[in-house]
Amino acid sequence: MCHKRKYRTCSIFSPILPGSLYLQGLLSHLPGKNAEDIATFVDIERQVMQAFMGTAPWDHRPLIHVLVDEVADRLGEPDGIIAFDPSSFPKRGTHSVGVKRQWCSHRGKVDNCQVGVFMGYVSHHDHALLDFRLSLPEEWARDEPRRQACHVPPEVLYHTRHEQCVEMLDAWGNQVPHGWITGDDELGRHTRFRHDLRERGERYVLGVPCTTTVRDLEALLPEYQGRGRRPKAPWHSVTQWRQCLTADGWTHLTVRDGEKGPVEIEMVRRRVQTRIERKRTGRIGKIKPLFTPSHPPAASLPPCRPPAVAGRPLALDVGLPATASLTSGDPDLDNYLHPIPATAAVSGQLP
Repeated sequence: MCHKRKYRTCSIFSPILPGSLYLQGLLSHLPGKNAEDIATFVDIERQVMQAFMGTAPWDHRPLIHVLVDEVADRLGEPDGIIAFDPSSFPKRGTHSVGVKRQWCSHRGKVDNCQVGVFMGYVSHHDHALLDFRLSLPEEWARDEPRRQACHVPPEVLYHTRHEQCVEMLDAWGNQVPHGWITGDDELGRHTRFRHDLRERGERYVLGVPCTTTVRDLEALLPEYQGRGRRPKAPWHSVTQWRQCLTADGWTHLTVRDGEKGPVEIEMVRRRVQTRIERKRTGRIGKIKPLFTPSHPPAASLPPCRPPAVAGRPLALDVGLPATASLTSGDPDLDNYLHPIPATAAVSGQLP
């Protein structure tokens, strides 16, 4: 039944043969899977494969529907994780769609690259990619000659990356069972994105920069003298705040095995308030942060598993940075058709 459904969907494509051969190449043993290598492997002209990948008028969205259904059926569970990740792809020229000098996470610096925004799913069963968006820079969106040269559809407009994440969440969130949303500090630094998630009743774990200003709501306060305003905890950057914590408050966690040994973090869970959101009311004020700084005090405590990273490691390069986290309740194209270093992250849960 599953295969029949896929074939019915694929039957809407006009270039069925190149599409089938392209999939053969993607599933093959080829070390490099560009148009030229795949064309050689399946024994067709290179221009045929390039035309299919770059300019052929076929719609990939029906396959996304099939993919999401399959992921929900096979991998879905109530505490699954939806992971968002803007990932960059270095480029040399200026003709690839959406290319510009911008932060290139692949190289850790500002460089010439394209950026895609990806939506992944992780559960105890496995992980899978759900959907994606090309991040089209604003100058590209306004440049009609470049749009026409790269076949950018008229309906594709400029959207910020966190807006693209919300768009994908609205499209598929109800179809994929999940308990958490994750992302790095490029998404977590936007209070609007955190607000959009809370409005939708989502719990999240998002990276935030170390310069984020917070107030520790669990810190001991000076005794009230009976006059004036009651004292409150001072505002600190995350970097300053973590230096005030005692060593016995940190928990050691081994996330996964890496190529150079186990990936380990130190973490502490505290209830804090971010300064930019202090005047908002309701659920926004009830964030329960979870910080995992790069160089926290050493501590020998029994390991624990935070709710948003308890499943499999995010092999899609989608998910939490290894430095810190805040918790609350097709890439290489010339035509239209990884993670940014974070220094702190906040974890919050809705009441």
